Amino acid sequence: MYFKTLSLLFLCFLGVEVCTAQSMGQLQNKNAVITPYKDQSYVIGQEWGIGKIVERKKKRRDKAYNMVKVVPGLANPDLVSFALLIEPELYLRHQNAQLKWHKSDGTNLFKADATFKIIKGFTGENTVSFVSTNYPTYYISLKNGKELWVVENPNPEDASFLLEVEQ
Repeated sequence: MYFKTLSLLFLCFLGVEVCTAQSMGQLQNKNAVITPYKDQSYVIGQEWGIGKIVERKKKRRDKAYNMVKVVPGLANPDLVSFALLIEPELYLRHQNAQLKWHKSDGTNLFKADATFKIIKGFTGENTVSFVSTNYPTYYISLKNGKELWVVENPNPEDASFLLEVEQ
């Protein structure tokens, strides 16, 4: 098991800012680590059900705590949703703009809140950004240092991430 940081040549077609359904399909059902562009010693994770960046676990037995599973989008199977690897019934979704890990209640609102489009990152070719599907001008972004929110017009560094996919 090893990880590869995706380049946008693999993830998206050259010159196209939005990943295609085909390229997103290559990510689906893969385990991944998502790190903020600013500091790769952190990963997207959770603290008491709130979406945050948390310190990356270094011990081999704890690696699953760093990971999410990229699954077909709950609202649109051509896009993506993220399940927590250690608790696969929990999905990353925005609620009142804050990112949280919740069990699906099966509603269309939940499914839309938990579905994202992957685009070329704001900070360069090796980063990605995540667009909310039901608020298409809002991006997953860091806020207040370590909290995750969907934000309109985010700081480019706060809304850029590295996506490491298990091969």
